[in-house]
Amino acid sequence: MSLTVVHALSGHALQRALALEQLGDAGNFDVAGSGWRSRILTELLEDNYDANRLLAFQALRKLNGFEFFDFDYIGTRDERQASVREARQIWHQVATQTDHSRLRHILNVTTDSEMEDLIQQLIRERNKVTIDIQE
Repeated sequence: MSLTVVHALSGHALQRALALEQLGDAGNFDVAGSGWRSRILTELLEDNYDANRLLAFQALRKLNGFEFFDFDYIGTRDERQASVREARQIWHQVATQTDHSRLRHILNVTTDSEMEDLIQQLIRERNKVTIDIQE
């Protein structure tokens, strides 16, 4: 399983931020593909840190189907959840079989159902330690 994806979904806030930087780096798209990334990034729109939600949104906007996706990373929880539902719908509309296959491979599962279950499991197991970065 990809450590970047594990950190993105279940790591502490700083690990998630670093993983988001990797997931949103267009230089990595040619190597590992890009379409599968939107499924992971969509979940990070609900991150409890504003900065991580912004990073997830900025990364999503680089991906096919999300060029015009709008998201208020400091909006209310209800507004953000509505945007997450919209992003999930976009994923289902634009994701190819290759995207699904690649993400299943990255997560080391065989079916889309197992993939979705594992994504939710990793989110439930997220490290919720508070990170305070002094400037």
